[in-house]
Amino acid sequence: MKVRVLAIVPSEAIADIFNEIKTKFPDLELDIRVANLANALPLVKNECKNCDVIVARGETAILIKKTVSTPVVEIPISGFDMLSSITQAEQLKMPFAVMGYDAMTRNAKRIKDILNLDIEIFSISQISDIESTLHTIKSKGYNIVVCGMGTANSLVHALGLTPINVMTSHATVEESLKRALSLGKIIVEGNDKTRFFMHLTECSGKKYIVYSRDCIQVFNTFNGDSDTAVQICEKLLPNITNERQYIKKTCNGTLYDIDQSIVKINEQEYVVFAFDTKKLIPAPKKEEIKIYSKEAVYSSFFTHFPQFLDSSVKTLGINLAFVSKTNLPVFILGESGTGKEQIAALIYTNSQYNNRPFYVIDAENITEKSWNSILYNEDSLFLQSGLTIYIKNIDKLNQTKLNQLNSTIFDSKTETRIKLIFSSDTIPGAKTNQNILDFINSINAFTILTKPIRQRPKEELLTLITLYINVLDEKYGKNVIGMNKDAEEMLLSYQWPDNLKQLMRVITDIVINADTTYIQASQVEKTLEAEKTKLTSSIALSSVIDISKKMSDIEKDIARAVLLKSNGNQSQAARRLGISRTTMWRLLS
Repeated sequence: MKVRVLAIVPSEAIADIFNEIKTKFPDLELDIRVANLANALPLVKNECKNCDVIVARGETAILIKKTVSTPVVEIPISGFDMLSSITQAEQLKMPFAVMGYDAMTRNAKRIKDILNLDIEIFSISQISDIESTLHTIKSKGYNIVVCGMGTANSLVHALGLTPINVMTSHATVEESLKRALSLGKIIVEGNDKTRFFMHLTECSGKKYIVYSRDCIQVFNTFNGDSDTAVQICEKLLPNITNERQYIKKTCNGTLYDIDQSIVKINEQEYVVFAFDTKKLIPAPKKEEIKIYSKEAVYSSFFTHFPQFLDSSVKTLGINLAFVSKTNLPVFILGESGTGKEQIAALIYTNSQYNNRPFYVIDAENITEKSWNSILYNEDSLFLQSGLTIYIKNIDKLNQTKLNQLNSTIFDSKTETRIKLIFSSDTIPGAKTNQNILDFINSINAFTILTKPIRQRPKEELLTLITLYINVLDEKYGKNVIGMNKDAEEMLLSYQWPDNLKQLMRVITDIVINADTTYIQASQVEKTLEAEKTKLTSSIALSSVIDISKKMSDIEKDIARAVLLKSNGNQSQAARRLGISRTTMWRLLS
């Protein structure tokens, strides 16, 4: 019988390493789950009965050992793993510190002593030390934290710090699986039939039906009617193989999620069907309102360096913490891809309402029925208290809807109970829609105008690119450490017409296709050439033209789209359209 190992890993990159190495261990049945320090424990509690050994890393392993009785093999962090992470941190040319449990920081201290490095190392002994240690690190002026992935969670981002997560090498994973196999064989040899069936009885959440190899039912944990489940099993039994199977069946409005496996107990084989059942509900229509908790905001909006966005706002002379705590509505204007959604999320996390939900409404996709429900339903969001409501793409609302929204805010005095945030795209060289300007003035909104990348300091852009390369390298396991000078200069001199969205896309393409430790200028040049094809006029036009508008309005939209394609150069845009500059100016006014 195979040794069942549950591997809890902190990233998809490490999961891929496990999948590569597991082929060397035919006696292992390896279940790999990606989970961080926050959600590993509930997962392990549910799954520990289905495994013989658990493999985990760092503080996650320590926490699991204290919680469950299943043996835990800890994945060590080698000196090579630590040296690679410190090297990446040095590439960023920003103050950084190392934080972790003794097992990790011991290696960091050895590297520091051998290489005579000037780095500060913080050792923690228990999970409760993490928050206070991070506050200490921030107070000392550090921007980067080299740490185990278990600590690279929402708390790190919430403090405006950026983690460099220590990766795990192939050799380390292989050694961990060897130890798990040795330990697991001892445990498996002690199993017997009684213990197995007791285990199934104690399992929460799932229901089991067990058959002998000659198709006789020997065990059933369904309480009450199991006829449908039995019928499913009996149809599957003739085609059962020795391979584990995951099967989905629907019957009478119920989804049966089935994990079928073969278990050998005392030389006798059994076919085990583990059932998860849930009632089916109709598929929802296109999502128009998204609701985020504070924790979900950190994981959804701040995956890429909140301090970069925060500094972006500060360069405009705006005290974001102060703005967040006032009753004034906030209106964010800026070109596409300049981080308007992330700034809205920053305002929420700094506001007095950050312990309540964050509602995001996309005005571009809202239906008439949903719009009326939002404004006029007896449970309308605008009649509640303590919420944060963010309406993006508000420029997509027609004048009637803008007037309705304005009246609702005024009549219900919404701003005294709810933090209101709005955003709208702008086009280089074009005037902001007058209806939007009138709306901003009517609600007395505090306005934030985001800067496009081309107007940001080059050192900030270089820091962002370097940090994102680190994130992608961790995700895809490419072993990219940095860029050469020519590649840097090429990226810094590019105009980035689609701003952060385009930057993230380009850097992702470069890292995925990288075949060297340092990104070369030739790689950057090839990717930027491909961008010229992607950023065609048809893409620009499709994003701004609504054929349901009047012809005069469509002409204006076309003029703005061509102006965007021309990087704000009105003379060039006019030549492309075959019109005079005077006509161009009239269309944009």
